[in-house]
Amino acid sequence: MSSALGVLIYLAAVGALGCALAGLLQGWIDASFERVLSRSVILAALLLLAPFLKWFGWSRAELGFRGPKLRPLALSWGLGALLIAPMIAVFALTGYRVIDDRVAYAAAPFLWGCLGALGSGALVGLIEETVFRGFLLSAFKAAWGFVPAAVASSAIYAAVHFLTAATAPTVIDWTTGFAMAARSLAGLSGAALADWPSLLSLLLLGLALCLVRERSGSLYACIGLHAAFVTCIRLLKDVTVRDVVNPYAWLAGEYNHFVGHLATTWLLLIGLILYAADRVSARGR
Repeated sequence: MSSALGVLIYLAAVGALGCALAGLLQGWIDASFERVLSRSVILAALLLLAPFLKWFGWSRAELGFRGPKLRPLALSWGLGALLIAPMIAVFALTGYRVIDDRVAYAAAPFLWGCLGALGSGALVGLIEETVFRGFLLSAFKAAWGFVPAAVASSAIYAAVHFLTAATAPTVIDWTTGFAMAARSLAGLSGAALADWPSLLSLLLLGLALCLVRERSGSLYACIGLHAAFVTCIRLLKDVTVRDVVNPYAWLAGEYNHFVGHLATTWLLLIGLILYAADRVSARGR
């Protein structure tokens, strides 16, 4: 069996287990069922990763967990914060994001919120990079080569962000997750195309992280970058509010009101700069 087919089986198993777990966990988590379902799918991805790695005969090294840890994590987190800072500055200077004067910066809830943002960023970075730039990219690469693998894994990464149900369920049992997942999949193309600026940004971000993984040979740099992005975006949302009638609101898409045209332009600009630098370096050699 090819590694690509194994990935498809893994994704199907993650979806099935996540949907089943959501109905069981709803009574234990004080959140909307859609949020519980997304967390259940993440939990399923972690629970099933080890047995699938054993099935593939892979070690953690095949996913990119090799070499030093703390230094690349810290350096890439700092680099990620620097890379996202210009976008935050643009949103602030255009008035699209304005300071929320209701925030008490010295209060304990705000400080706990900062710690929560750091923790959330670390968790999301670890899980998503392990699954998408670790397992999926490696498996697709073994079957097709790097470029098709990067495109396929990045397309899946971008698409899953638009798996949302239009209506909340009224009755919740172990089958509810499957029904909601079916509705989400049915509306996936419409939801993604309706917010194509966000979809394009997430696709380019996925490709950029695939390149980082390929060039560095390690997953730690991807985890640090991703963690920094999530942390900074969450902190920005905690301390600012959107001006929805701002003439520059079109710079951000509807997915999280951050990724969109501005993020796409910034990612392409960074890519061009790095490509030009690489060409100059190659001529020097």
